[in-house]
Amino acid sequence: MNTITKLFPAAAVLLSLIVIAMPLVPRHEQGPYDLDTLASLPVSSGGRTKPLDTVARNSLMIVSDRQTVAIDGKRQPAIRWIIDVMARPQDANAYEVFRIDHPDVRSLVGVIEGEQKRFNFARLLQFGRGLNQQFIRIEGIKPADRTPYQSHLAELRDHVTTYDLLQNQQAPYLVPPLVDGEQWRPLAAELHASHEGHEVEHEPSQAGIRLGKILLAYQNQDPDRFNREVAEYATLLDRQMPDITRKARFEVFFNKLQPFYQGTVLYVLAFLLSCASLLTVGVKGSEISRTLGRAAVGVLAVTFILNTFGLGARVYMQGYAPVTNLYSSAVFIGWFCVAMGLFLEWLFKNGLGAALSAVIGCVTLIIAHNLADGDTMQMMQAVLDSNFWLSTHVIAVTIGYSATFLAGFIGIAFILIGVYTRGLNPQRHKTLGKMMYGVIAFALLFSFVGTVLGGIWADQSWGRFWGWDPKENGAVLIVLMNALILHARWGGMIKTRGVAVLAVFGNIVTAWSWFGTNMLGVGLHSYGFMDSAVQWMLLFVATQLAIMTAGLIPMARWRSFDAVDNDTLKAQSNTATDAP
Repeated sequence: MNTITKLFPAAAVLLSLIVIAMPLVPRHEQGPYDLDTLASLPVSSGGRTKPLDTVARNSLMIVSDRQTVAIDGKRQPAIRWIIDVMARPQDANAYEVFRIDHPDVRSLVGVIEGEQKRFNFARLLQFGRGLNQQFIRIEGIKPADRTPYQSHLAELRDHVTTYDLLQNQQAPYLVPPLVDGEQWRPLAAELHASHEGHEVEHEPSQAGIRLGKILLAYQNQDPDRFNREVAEYATLLDRQMPDITRKARFEVFFNKLQPFYQGTVLYVLAFLLSCASLLTVGVKGSEISRTLGRAAVGVLAVTFILNTFGLGARVYMQGYAPVTNLYSSAVFIGWFCVAMGLFLEWLFKNGLGAALSAVIGCVTLIIAHNLADGDTMQMMQAVLDSNFWLSTHVIAVTIGYSATFLAGFIGIAFILIGVYTRGLNPQRHKTLGKMMYGVIAFALLFSFVGTVLGGIWADQSWGRFWGWDPKENGAVLIVLMNALILHARWGGMIKTRGVAVLAVFGNIVTAWSWFGTNMLGVGLHSYGFMDSAVQWMLLFVATQLAIMTAGLIPMARWRSFDAVDNDTLKAQSNTATDAP
C-alpha cells in the first residue's frame, strides 16, 4: 500500500503528460504530399498574418463545426480540405462539410427525415436558386430582429461565402509582400489577367508564380513536383521574411497541441481526483485521501503550466497582452482562478482549493470554446489597440472578475457542503470563511484599481472619465458588491454564512458585467456584442439564486447540523465565527 500511495501521484502526473503529448502524434495518414510544410506557409487573413493551417482549421470549423473532414471514409486534417477546395474543387464539392441544424433551412436543400446534418457544396448548388431567393429576403434585416430561421439562414449564407472565397482563391491573401511597398494580395489577382473587371497593374510576382505551380502540381496529382515546389517556396519565405515564417511554424505547433482543449480534459481529471480525496477522508486513516489529494494537485499543476504556456503563446503570436476579447478573457479568468486555487490549497491543504480550481478552470475553458468564432486572435479594434491599457486596466479588471468568481464558488461549496452533507465541521466552517474573506478583499482591490484605470483610459480615448455606459456600470457594480460584503461583515450584520450567500450573488453581478452588458449591443463598449447566450445567462442566474435560497435555510436544518442539539450548534457556530 505504501508503494502504491507513493507512486500514484507520479502516475497521475505522467498520465497528464501523455494526454498533453497525444495531439502531437500524427493521427492521419501522411500520404505522398508534404502537407505539413504547406500548413506552415504564412498567409494573411482577417488583418493578421497566420499560417495556412490556422485559416484551414478556422474555415472548416466555421462551416462544419469540426477541424477534420471525412474523405474516402477516413478523417483528414483541415489542411487537406483547404488544398482540395483551392486546387481540386470537384473533389472538395463532394465533401459533406456544411452543417445545417435548423429543420426549415435543411428543407431548402431537399432534406429527408433522418438525414444527416452535413451536406456537400454540390448539394447546395443543386438547390442554389431557392437558397439565393431566401438569402435575398433576409438582406437588410438586422441580426437582432431575425427569427431563428432567418439567423440560421444568414449563417448558411456566410458559410457559402467563406467557401466560395476559398475556392476562387480570393481569400486568404496568399501572396506575400516580398518587395518594399507591396501588400498581401489574393492569389486570384496574380493568376488571372484581370480581377473584378480591372486590369492587373503588375506582372505576377515570384511568390504568386510559385504558389500557382504548387496548386497546379496538386491539381495534376504530381506529389514529387508538389513537394519540390512547396519546399522551394518555403525556403524563399524563410530568406525573405524569417520572423513571420518562424512565428507561423510556431502557430502550427500551437494548433496541434491545443493546450486549452487538453486543459479542459485534465481539469476534469483533477476534479475527479479532488472529489475522491474529499470523499475518502477518514477511510482507513487518511493516507488514501492524502494520496488522491496529492495526485489532484499534481494534475492541476501540470494543467496550469500547460495553460500558462497557452496564454504566453497567444501573447507571442498576437503581440498583445493576454486579454484582448471575450475568448481570451474566459481563458485568462480560468487561468488566474486556478493560480489562486493552487495558492489556497498550498495555504490550507484541505482539498477544496484544488477542487474549486478544477471546476472553474474547466467551465471557463468550455465557455471560451463556445465563444470561439473563427480566429480568436483577430485584428484588434482601434479603440483597444493599446498594449499599455490592455496590460493594466483590462488585466486588473479581469483579475477582479476571477477573484470574485472564486469567492462565489467558495460560497457555493460552503452552502452545498453545509446543507446537503455532514462535512461542514467547525474547522472547515472557519477555513472556508477565511478563504472567502481573503479572496473578496483581493477582488475588491483589483476591481477598484481596474475600474479607475478604465476611467483614465476612457478620458484619454473619449474625453470623459465616466459616462454610465453599461460596461462601466457593470464594473462599478462588482466594486460595490465586494465592498458591500466586506462592510456588512465588518459591521457584524453578517457572518460566514451571510458572506457565502452574498458571494454567490457576486457571481451574478460579475456574470452580468462580463457577458450581460455585451448582450445589450449599446454603449461605447459594445464591440463585444453577442446575442446567442441569453438563455445560458438566465440559467446561470437561476442556479445561483437557487443556491442562495438554500443558503438562507436556517442552519439548524442544514444536514451538517441536523443531528446536533441547539446548544452544541450555537457553540460550534460561535467557534466558527458565525451564528445561525
